[in-house]
Amino acid sequence: MKTDRHSLAFTRDVAKRTRRAGRAYVICSPKNGMVEIRVESRIEQAVVHALELDPRVVSYRAQPFTFNLTTGEVLQVKPKIKPKNAVYYTPDFVCSVHDVPIAIEVKHQDFVKENKVLFAKANTVAADNGLRFVLVTSADLPDQLQHNLRLLNQYAAQCRAQIPAWAKAVQGIALQSHAGTAAEVLKDLEPVNHHLAAGLLTGQIAVDLRKQALQDPLCVIAPAWGSLNALEVLCYD
Repeated sequence: MKTDRHSLAFTRDVAKRTRRAGRAYVICSPKNGMVEIRVESRIEQAVVHALELDPRVVSYRAQPFTFNLTTGEVLQVKPKIKPKNAVYYTPDFVCSVHDVPIAIEVKHQDFVKENKVLFAKANTVAADNGLRFVLVTSADLPDQLQHNLRLLNQYAAQCRAQIPAWAKAVQGIALQSHAGTAAEVLKDLEPVNHHLAAGLLTGQIAVDLRKQALQDPLCVIAPAWGSLNALEVLCYD
């Protein structure tokens, strides 16, 4: 895969790994100025989708830097020759949330249990360098949530020009409505799924993205009163 002058810097190129169980993914990031974001698993892809939609996240990068767990350094560029006894660790992402830099590691829940010591060391190095270290596991991103995040990112990218008009139509209805199914509340708007996505992306309506399927006309929606809290699906504490 190629990078260009607009691609974000990284210390570990997941696209060049030769030993992998699956393929690498390359995602275009509107939040970062339409640059490439490279990830190596579906759960990392889901984290990208969450970061793109999260109104708290200003920007983010994948494979941003490498911790030297032996010396406690944060390496923006790894040396060509690895020093003797050096133990390297590269977080999957770094993001800025309310000007707080957060290093994010994404792993399956079982892997986290088996590597508590490793993550404890990474957390210490991060804290010593002014970073918060957060683990996101497969348990944090259930399948239904991943599907909804992927769908909303598609709408956000592909229907950017149409979303304001759809959202305006939803606003007039949502302000006069109580919680109900999408089919009931948005019955006068067609297509319902397009208006549902636009209303959610602009804070007109709220949906529990972990439990409700956005493509289901019976999913329960409620007025959001301008809040985008429904899109804040990751915990950075």
